[in-house]
Amino acid sequence: MYKPCGILNSLQVELAGKNVSIEVEVINIPLDYNLLLGHTWVYAMVAVISNYFRMIVLPHKGRIVAIDQLTFFAFDSHVT
Repeated sequence: MYKPCGILNSLQVELAGKNVSIEVEVINIPLDYNLLLGHTWVYAMVAVISNYFRMIVLPHKGRIVAIDQLTFFAFDSHVT
C-alpha cells in the first residue's frame, strides 16, 4: 500500500536539452526508480517510448533525438 504525499504542480524535467513542465504526484512507496514519468510527461515531450528497444525518441530543435537506456546510463556513469 502506498501513501500519497501531495502533488508538485510545476516540476521542470529536462531530457536531451528539451525542458517541459509537468504535474507529478509524490507518493511514499519503495520503488526501483527515482521518478516514474507517465503519460503527462510523454505527451508534453511529444515522445515515443519503446519498452522493447528501451529507447525514447523525441523531436528537439528540428531534429529527432533517440536516447538509448544503455548508452544513457553508460554516459551518466562517467560524469563526476
